[in-house]
Amino acid sequence: MKKAALLLIIAFCIAAVLPLKWAAAETEIYFTVVNDRLLDLNDETMPVKIGEVYYVPLSVFNQYTLSTYSTYDRDKRIATIYSDEKSISFELGSGNTYDNRGRGYGFQAIYYNSGVYVPAVRVCQYFGFKFSIYSNNTGVFLRIKGSGSTISDDDFARLSALKMQSMMNKYLSDHAPAVSPSASSPEPASPTPSVSETPEPTNRYAYIYLSVRGIGDSTESMLDLLSYYGYSACFFVTPEEIRDNPDLIRRIAGSGHGLGIICSENVSYDYGRASALLRDAARVNSIIVSLDSKFTPELGTVAKSNGLLIWNDSEMKVFGYNSYANVNTIDRMLENARGRLDLAFSGDSLPLFREALRLIYSNDYVIKTINETANTYLNGELQQ
Repeated sequence: MKKAALLLIIAFCIAAVLPLKWAAAETEIYFTVVNDRLLDLNDETMPVKIGEVYYVPLSVFNQYTLSTYSTYDRDKRIATIYSDEKSISFELGSGNTYDNRGRGYGFQAIYYNSGVYVPAVRVCQYFGFKFSIYSNNTGVFLRIKGSGSTISDDDFARLSALKMQSMMNKYLSDHAPAVSPSASSPEPASPTPSVSETPEPTNRYAYIYLSVRGIGDSTESMLDLLSYYGYSACFFVTPEEIRDNPDLIRRIAGSGHGLGIICSENVSYDYGRASALLRDAARVNSIIVSLDSKFTPELGTVAKSNGLLIWNDSEMKVFGYNSYANVNTIDRMLENARGRLDLAFSGDSLPLFREALRLIYSNDYVIKTINETANTYLNGELQQ
């Protein structure tokens, strides 16, 4: 009887410990991989496990390589993922989920970490994608594979190990708790006391807004480079470029990059034409405008009345084959950067663009997203 009682106590203790281990597993850091591309690792893009379900940000399914796109209607609180053949919508208010034929489904999207997350496995099943979870010494990644996937999970883990480790180190460093000085720690000896000054920020604290102006022969290669480094940029395009390059526009949008519209002084006309073409090509909208002329208060009034955000005007330097810049110029700009730095490249500036990304990556600069909430380059210039 004593032996049986002892076994019962041990079993009870094991049962009590197991939920603690399970809770820890739910807070694990996950990478996301789409086909052969490793996505950024940050709080806004990282998957989350709730119970038995893995959720990923809605933007994960806004991918050219998967031929799926996503939208979120903030007013109606409806998230939609669609392909050329079908779509599925999530009503966050009611919890209803249905496809383009009106059929209902028993899974839901959630609002988490200030964004919409969808159940990864269920969405993959709906669109016919493969889903896998891979774990090794570097970390755990969730992988979504469509027809564009070319390598196995084992090969991907091996080829991406160094990059994953670098991303993990940066994430852990960014989230490390601040260390307060101990009251008992002796202060270092100093032969001559000096006046305490706030140290000037180093280039590691610089942040960069990256943009590409126009579609060129190098645009696809530039997209490949951005994918390799895991960076995002905003591509400013004309109505004609949208009309003539719909597949490329879809790839830009599907890869998670921003799209802006280049407008002349006739802002309303150019924007209206480009906006319609953009919806037809990639089913996306944009209110971000790059002026092909100098900014004036009158143009600012027109833009505001149309709900547009003017990011920059023709006074902004755009680096390309015809500009004064070379790799040394970019290197000096990065070296001297304190706070914000805007780097804009033309669509035919592949060699310079490649070197700039290499310098940005090797020095751990932060790339910020050009979107509706960002402080525009134009505002920054006017405030100086």
